[in-house]
Amino acid sequence: MITLLETKKNIISDQKNWSIYLMDFVDDFRYYKNPDVIEQSFDLNNEKFDALLASTVMYLCDELNLECPDWIYEVPACKSSLKIPKYQTSPQNHSNRSG
Repeated sequence: MITLLETKKNIISDQKNWSIYLMDFVDDFRYYKNPDVIEQSFDLNNEKFDALLASTVMYLCDELNLECPDWIYEVPACKSSLKIPKYQTSPQNHSNRSG
């Protein structure tokens, strides 16, 4: 199981691929539904990613009817936005069906 702390470390060390690490965590959390992976807080040292991770956890907890850990409410809101990466290519099956 991928923990939120591991996810944050991966995102910070490889910010170009942040969305891959985030979605790997989301998929893993939805599959295992284990609240232990979100219990440990992380250092608040990147406004954008801290807010993104906190809001993701809040959303997943709501979706899966789990209680949010208390530390989530200590993460400040982000005043700027993240850009979702635009992929240059699509998987072959997708590109064949899209047009």
